[in-house]
Amino acid sequence: MEKRLIALYKEGDLGPLKILFSADSPTELVQQYHYLSLIAQHDQEMLEEFNAMVAMHEQALSELEKLNRQKADLLGKEQQQRQVAADGRGLQSRLLKQVKREKQQLKNELAQLKEHAERLQQLVVRLQQEQKTSASPTVKRGAVSFGAGKGKLRWPVVGRVLIGYGTQKDQSLGTFYESNGIEIGIAPGSSIHAVADGKVVFSDWFKGYGNLLILSHPGGFHTLYAHADQLGKSIGEKVAAGEVIGKSGLGGRDSIYFEIRQDGSPINPLKWLQRR
Repeated sequence: MEKRLIALYKEGDLGPLKILFSADSPTELVQQYHYLSLIAQHDQEMLEEFNAMVAMHEQALSELEKLNRQKADLLGKEQQQRQVAADGRGLQSRLLKQVKREKQQLKNELAQLKEHAERLQQLVVRLQQEQKTSASPTVKRGAVSFGAGKGKLRWPVVGRVLIGYGTQKDQSLGTFYESNGIEIGIAPGSSIHAVADGKVVFSDWFKGYGNLLILSHPGGFHTLYAHADQLGKSIGEKVAAGEVIGKSGLGGRDSIYFEIRQDGSPINPLKWLQRR
């Protein structure tokens, strides 16, 4: 094809005419015309073949570009997947470390709760011993004794029980712990009421329980009110059932803690408070 194009270029547009008119006879003219026709036909076939090859190459080039784009897309997706996998492994590692830290923190908190409960037990025992050496609290005439008020005592606050009495399960650790009282949900700043007539034997800050108030009642009973934001009574004061003894909301907390003890041992407050 290259050689043919060079020849056509050298001959120019008048090449075929020169060949035709150089004939010496009509017979030679016919022969030369026949030969030129064959050459023209051959040129036409070469051009068609050339055009077909060009079209084929263009199609192959288009498919190659398409394959390159697909390859680039696949490489990009593979890189993204690798990055996602790497991010996932990193996140998993961070979450595992966080879970371990939280589990250790919860274990420490449960250990502290146990320690605080033991210290509170020691405090109640001491108060009980002091009470035995002093005059017992008097009960107002006509008032029902604490022991006779089982199932009739008013609630210290009106709210939902968040943590019950006795064996409880920590949902985070799956471990069990003992609760000596109940936690009652209440809005911060709400009034805390005495559940029965009694005498204040403790009114101060106590580690693990915040502001703590303890009332002594006849028959060896004590009621404990913890996590108060404010304490409204002092040691030695006598209070009546329903009287306000403090305010809830220690540190913005939306609950209070309440216990009933008999001879120093915790008992289930829900069996002593009025049913709702």
